[in-house]
Amino acid sequence: MDSLIGPYVRNIPLALAAAKLWALGIGRVHPPLERLGYSRSLMGLSIRNPIGLAAGLDRTGSLLKGTLRAGYGFTEVGSVTVRTLGMTVRNLSRARRQQTDLVVGVNIRSAPDKSEETVIANYITCLHELLPFADYIVLNLNAFISPEHSHRNSEWLERLLSAALNERDLFWQMCGKRIPLAIKFPLAAELSNVHRFLLQLCSEINLDGVVAVAPTALTEPHVCELIRGIKRIVGDVNIISVGGVGSADQVTARMEAGAAAVQVFSSVLKHGPYVSLRLLETLPTSTDTEVPA
Repeated sequence: MDSLIGPYVRNIPLALAAAKLWALGIGRVHPPLERLGYSRSLMGLSIRNPIGLAAGLDRTGSLLKGTLRAGYGFTEVGSVTVRTLGMTVRNLSRARRQQTDLVVGVNIRSAPDKSEETVIANYITCLHELLPFADYIVLNLNAFISPEHSHRNSEWLERLLSAALNERDLFWQMCGKRIPLAIKFPLAAELSNVHRFLLQLCSEINLDGVVAVAPTALTEPHVCELIRGIKRIVGDVNIISVGGVGSADQVTARMEAGAAAVQVFSSVLKHGPYVSLRLLETLPTSTDTEVPA
């Protein structure tokens, strides 16, 4: 139970932001659901606009209706672990029966203090159970792209991604539905050898997306230069930029640098659930912005 409510109890701004989205989902008042002219493709999926809600706020898929009403183009549930898997599956199953129009990604992770085989098994367990309910799935590698876990070599990361792709493709073969698969990792001031290996691997094995987390200490031009560097490596693989997004100018700059979409998190904690609609007020429409190939 602590894995479900603990993050909210220990973080009051997070709890308040989640409560506002939950209240929006059950309320009778329906604010504007979207601003027209911003639809686009993300990893082959049609999204209403390029502003997504980042993982970390809706931990188990219980805030989908509020997220939809707040005007987000897509959302990312999680991070989901084997401990929160059951609750997430129940919530997403119920949401699918209600047929919401929101594109729902699911972010999955494993505790890093396990053996390599256990970590891979945890990812695959979550992936197997969530594939029927997710529009896309993100393998969260944040805990493994750090100095304290540098002993996990490139061969292990390649085995993890290969196992995930095999599981996804088996579901595709059996159910006839291809679920886009992405990875998420933190950036640094420069792209490290591990970053470059992962990005090159994404391109080689035809992964669908990269969720790149920008450190808040970096300037916006620096973040955009990193996005351009990622784009040069991954080519057609879609980039989702997250970290420090708080203005329409930042959204435009990151998309011009090569991001297909952005996600917000801290801005929602500071300014409330309608961040997406506020950003879209001054954002050029889809016909005015092109994502570099």
